[in-house]
Amino acid sequence: MKKKLIAAGLLLAMLLPAWRAGAEVIPAFGPGQIGFEAVVLCQSLTVRESWSASSKAVRTLKAGDVFSSQSYMDGWLDCFPSENGGRAGWVKADYVIVDPAWYKTDAATAVRAWNSESAYQIALLDRDERYPILKTEGEWLCIGLRGAAGWIHDPQGAAQARDAAFYPADFMYVAQAEVTSPDGAAHPLADPAALAELGALLSHSHPCFATACAFDGKLTLTLINGRTVTLEMATDSCNVFRMENGMYYQYGDNLPHEEDSSSGAGLAFWALFGLNSGDFYK
Repeated sequence: MKKKLIAAGLLLAMLLPAWRAGAEVIPAFGPGQIGFEAVVLCQSLTVRESWSASSKAVRTLKAGDVFSSQSYMDGWLDCFPSENGGRAGWVKADYVIVDPAWYKTDAATAVRAWNSESAYQIALLDRDERYPILKTEGEWLCIGLRGAAGWIHDPQGAAQARDAAFYPADFMYVAQAEVTSPDGAAHPLADPAALAELGALLSHSHPCFATACAFDGKLTLTLINGRTVTLEMATDSCNVFRMENGMYYQYGDNLPHEEDSSSGAGLAFWALFGLNSGDFYK
């Protein structure tokens, strides 16, 4: 009788994983009534009156706190802590993730120090906990974890996460690029140095609200991981692109800040393909 019970238990253990619904990847929410959802990644984050490290501190946020943001200024995001309140101030953009996808656990989940089963386990998450996804690599997800970061091995979740949100860092390494100008002509980019410059330009991006720019250009990118992405590029003075899901991003945050930084970033992009946006509508 005991042998039968043991055998039945082993069979049940083998079948259970097939019955599990699986961890849930919650897609990025996109722009809300106030702005984009942003999550604090560091242990504590100071909210200041204006976008300057020397301005007055008005409050402190902690790791995991969620707020809304609708404006970006010189490396700073404005902060709306609640739907009912006004703007509290500004925070450094380096310490938050904007509009992330979320990973919701379905069971006790091991978190590793890096993306390897041999890495140290740094946490064990309880069921139904939720954490922002910072990036994915292969079968692994990197999540924001109480002021730090950790890795979860979940092949299905990683695949879902890649479709659930856009991470500017994904554009850091471009293998191939081709832009179609407003006249319909295709302009490929093959020079490795220029591709690296293009990747740096696009990977320094942040979400923005819809603009009145003309999106008459199309950029097709093949990333080194084999993924192909198509962006609609603003063809006037805006340094903005539109994703296939309708989200808008402003690129070129890595360029020196100048009064005409917006048009400067746009000109830098088109110049990589030997084009000048000022000539498009003559």
